[in-house]
Amino acid sequence: MAGKHFTLMIVPEGVQTKVRRLQIPKKGVWALGLLGMGAVAGLLAFGVHYTYVIDQVFEARELRAENARLNERLTVVTNKVDEVDSRLADLRLFDEKLRTLTDLRDNERGISMGPMKPASGGNSADFSAFAVPLEGDDPAVTQLRDALLDSRLVGLSAEAHRQLGSLADLVDHFSEREILLKSTPSIAPARGLLTSSFGSREDPFTGSHTMHSGLDIAAKEGTEIIAPADGVVIFAGEKSEYGNCVVVDHGRDLVTLYGHLNRYIVKAGDKVTRGQHIANVGNTGRSTGSHLHYEVRLNGVPVNPRRYVMH
Repeated sequence: MAGKHFTLMIVPEGVQTKVRRLQIPKKGVWALGLLGMGAVAGLLAFGVHYTYVIDQVFEARELRAENARLNERLTVVTNKVDEVDSRLADLRLFDEKLRTLTDLRDNERGISMGPMKPASGGNSADFSAFAVPLEGDDPAVTQLRDALLDSRLVGLSAEAHRQLGSLADLVDHFSEREILLKSTPSIAPARGLLTSSFGSREDPFTGSHTMHSGLDIAAKEGTEIIAPADGVVIFAGEKSEYGNCVVVDHGRDLVTLYGHLNRYIVKAGDKVTRGQHIANVGNTGRSTGSHLHYEVRLNGVPVNPRRYVMH
């Protein structure tokens, strides 16, 4: 048995008391040691696991708080998307009204007939299918919600691009119309009494019937004459029977002529705008009294100015 036990001697304080010997098997001592070490290791493992669990609990709380903040932001973004969608719907309605009012039906100019339609195969005007579910923290719900929101944003971007193109067409159209309207004679060039109309009349000098190529507006000498539309002066000087005369080119082969002037205050090459003072009524040239002879010529041929005088 030698070497297989540890001997523990217990010596009492009394003189006559026996010394006691206690033999402990070495295996038992090693078993107790291993058991103690196992217990210590278990406590350490428990401590590490407890720390990990606590850390996970705090991380889960932070994730829930962050998810709540993200849901709030997503709600705000979704509301903004809804607002943009509503504004685009208003723009589409406005676009359609403008196209209906202006009757954009000119195929030669390449303008679409009536309101523009969405691109083929698209449903850019209908986003109701992209309603975004906001409740729930399930990852699958969150992923689906994000995907639907992304799709909706892509659709809105495409619709906004299309709408901008449509409105750009309208801007171009109105710009062309504005230039056209500004350069079309539409107001009387002078205030006075209409004494002779366009067409056949008795010539005041010969008494025979001749063609009168304009309107005669009797007015006091010096009365202001204004340009009835935007244009460029192509002649300012004396022209035979017209006396002092001004001719304005309005583009599109349309010109106006003002004869028998007392004086003119523009020269060839000047740009004039509607309502601008360009001359004064006189009695020069082949004239029987103070008046303005006003002509409108289209492609070089006199036409009735009444067609262009709106007031």
